[in-house]
Amino acid sequence: MTTHTEENFKNPVAAIIFDVDGVLVDTVPFHFRAWQKVCAEEGIPFEKSDYRRINGIPRDAGVAIILQTDDTSRIREVGDRKQHYYLEFLDETPPRPLPGIIHFLNQAKEAGLRITAASSSKNAAPALMAAGLIKYFDVIITGNDFKKPKPDPEIFLRAANELGIAPMHAAVVEDAVNGIRAAAAGGFRSVAIANSESPDDLRKAGATTVISTTNELTVDLFTKLQHSA
Repeated sequence: MTTHTEENFKNPVAAIIFDVDGVLVDTVPFHFRAWQKVCAEEGIPFEKSDYRRINGIPRDAGVAIILQTDDTSRIREVGDRKQHYYLEFLDETPPRPLPGIIHFLNQAKEAGLRITAASSSKNAAPALMAAGLIKYFDVIITGNDFKKPKPDPEIFLRAANELGIAPMHAAVVEDAVNGIRAAAAGGFRSVAIANSESPDDLRKAGATTVISTTNELTVDLFTKLQHSA
């Protein structure tokens, strides 16, 4: 785990690494419906508390947790069904960017910040494309591009490496405790959006700062992060 020093966090933020689901795009309802449908077929109830347990981790890992199995063939089959339903729902009703996201992405680009999407979902690029956001991103990292799930920092380290930027010069925007833990483990500052997790849990996980909605994202917020320890 990277040690965070006060000197590290005085470095300016040059890049922002965004999670996708629940941070950039309102895909949570699509994922939730897909999980509910596949779980109903398996005779397993699926509630919001179950979704919180698997939020921010790869699909197969989520299937293993929900089904309480390590049977790889069953995990793959159920995961493929969940994927099919998710894409079906996505096609029926294109997802919307979350409030204030387009305005902020334009601001960030004008300020010269590098913008990256890093999602455990293998469907991050289709979701961004459907929401009309893909043009804003210099790099997109998906579940196809790394092996270790959050809270391991591999996904964010991979994003920083693709940009050629050290973690101390980047900030992560996340809405899941596992994502915030991954950011902290990798040496990144982070902005946590408390739309699905409690602010206290996000702070305990290591968030540099916590906001309530995506409408609160501003370039000034990230400028101030350079002075946070």
